[in-house]
Amino acid sequence: MLLAFDTKDYADHPDIKIIDSENLNTLGVEDIRDVINKDSLSPIEGKYKVVIFPPVKSLTEEASNALLKTIEEPSSRSIFLILSSGKFWSHARDDFQNTILSTIKSRCRTIFLEY
Repeated sequence: MLLAFDTKDYADHPDIKIIDSENLNTLGVEDIRDVINKDSLSPIEGKYKVVIFPPVKSLTEEASNALLKTIEEPSSRSIFLILSSGKFWSHARDDFQNTILSTIKSRCRTIFLEY
């Protein structure tokens, strides 16, 4: 699968949504409900809609449960990227800090990137 966009500034692309919230540390259920409501919409310019969850925000329990229902049966035109610096998405020894449900992780493909 290739994700390519004509614009250099992906933040302004109509088919890319970076999920944000007023809370500095978490994404709440209302933030996820907004994603769910827009999941059924078709992409505007590209083949896919890309939803990016930033690595600095953890999900509340309610948000996690709402997101789980969406990623279990996503639109065929949606791609969800749940980014992590390791703090919230661990398969290592710091699982006690892990705030992403194992049921969400089990429905995702994990890609490790080093920089």
